[in-house]
Amino acid sequence: MEQKFVQQENLIKLPIGTSDYKEIVDEGYAYVDKTLVIRDLLESGSKATLFTRPRRFGKSLLLSTLRTFFEDERDLDGQKIDNSHYFQGTRIYPYIEKYAGHFGTHPVIYLSFKDIVNGPFESAYISIKNLIVDEFTRHDYILQSDKISERNKKRYDALADGTAGKEDYFTSLKFLSRQLEAYSGRKTVVLIDEYDVPLACAYDNGFYDDMVSFIRILLSSVLKDNPSLAFAVVTGCLRISRESIFTGLNNLTVRSILNRDFDEYFGFMEDEVRSLLDEADLADHMSQVREWYDGYLFGDTEIYNPWSILYYIDEHKSNKDAEASTYWSNTSANSIVRSLIERSSATARQNLETLLQGGQIEVPVREDMVYSDISARPENLWNMLFFTGYLTKVSETVRDGARYITLRIPNREVRSIYADTITEWFGDTVENDVDKVSLSRCLAAGDNAGAQKIFNDLLFRTISFHDSKESFYHGFLSGLLTQLPEYSASSNREIGDGRPDICLMPLDPQKDPVVIMEVKSLPADRACDMDKGADRALEQIAKKRYEKGAGLLKGSRVIAYGICFCGKSCIIKKLPD
Repeated sequence: MEQKFVQQENLIKLPIGTSDYKEIVDEGYAYVDKTLVIRDLLESGSKATLFTRPRRFGKSLLLSTLRTFFEDERDLDGQKIDNSHYFQGTRIYPYIEKYAGHFGTHPVIYLSFKDIVNGPFESAYISIKNLIVDEFTRHDYILQSDKISERNKKRYDALADGTAGKEDYFTSLKFLSRQLEAYSGRKTVVLIDEYDVPLACAYDNGFYDDMVSFIRILLSSVLKDNPSLAFAVVTGCLRISRESIFTGLNNLTVRSILNRDFDEYFGFMEDEVRSLLDEADLADHMSQVREWYDGYLFGDTEIYNPWSILYYIDEHKSNKDAEASTYWSNTSANSIVRSLIERSSATARQNLETLLQGGQIEVPVREDMVYSDISARPENLWNMLFFTGYLTKVSETVRDGARYITLRIPNREVRSIYADTITEWFGDTVENDVDKVSLSRCLAAGDNAGAQKIFNDLLFRTISFHDSKESFYHGFLSGLLTQLPEYSASSNREIGDGRPDICLMPLDPQKDPVVIMEVKSLPADRACDMDKGADRALEQIAKKRYEKGAGLLKGSRVIAYGICFCGKSCIIKKLPD
């Protein structure tokens, strides 16, 4: 597929941090041409369309493109702004004559909720109110016209200067659309970006019902039975239940990541990624990019994460040997992953471990959700992870009239997000839930059975994702033993003829012994050999003379432990005196 890439001085310029279509064209940034979405949107004939896609997959850029194409844009004096040059050479340009009745002819209402303040209801309401005020101010050139009645001008002024009542702002968008039609003689296009961000904020901060009422009235009034509406496009991550937001809105068409229609217009397809890499002289990086950022399936189309692709190219065009990294996780708090982990049942933990080991799970599809019900049933959380990009579809089936999807983690980047989140959660669990005083006493007293019980209790509660690698268990111990009362912990400190995995140095050598630990690990299918693994650890301690080396500290006794981990179990043995 032929793509358009704008370059400057033969160096690819990337639109890092911007989703404004005009700015991308004006500044000569690389642009993967998605303008044919305009054709498909007009041909669909939908009065109101809701696109649900994960964060940072091009929803804001899509609406900015639509606004530039459809809007009869005016300056402060009401003079028309010509935007036709923004589409010259694009894929929609051959269709301009066909859609001349729409190109630059509609008034547009555009609101983006993506930066709504995360706080109490009043703060969130004021943020939305300010967006509405700005949109009224942007269009206040219409007040110069005698087509707007004096009474409506007064109401308009109150909404524009922020002095209108709260109830007036609930229905303000419908009022604005009618005044724009009265002025221009053309019906209004309504574009709402990230409509569900205020709902997520409300859910996190305890005022969900109040925000649902506000958003329901605000959107329904302008989208339902509004004779001044040409059409509307709304974007978000989730399709919030019709009963809670889009009550009675029968003209709404939902296009989610399960739909084939419009599947190619969000994110990058493989040929688009190849073209970008070629432009950046990074064609030989394709396999690494595929491993890290591919794996999404929108409809039937394979999709790469566009945000991560741009950041990857930006980092690697000046340093081709840089490691691949996780970029997408920096775009939002990964609270839903943390929520899944914290609330997980034994079955949910097992499913998550299956996913982290490269496996798949199957759940019933729930496209329409209510935030308050997300944690009510396990499948709700899996669906939320799917629709927000943390899982991807492998296949889909219908059984007994119910729709099911098979899910997996899409790529290495997302897997690392799970790993980082689990590690952070585990660290908090160790910090808050482990009786470190008891653990310290067990280790100092040579009570290997007591220490083993504490370790196993904690391992049982965590989520395995490291394939039983010794490095994970080493980190497990380091985190567990940090800030242990009466001790300071160090790893791989030179003692005797080598470097034991963990060394606990007593703050008072006259009171407490030095504690040495050597760690071994076994794969899950070798649990029967754990006893031997602990013996091998003790043999290494003796062979490397760790105990004698640590004993050179004046006045210090030494206790040495051999530990063998396997899955979520461990055996601890003490070196005989």
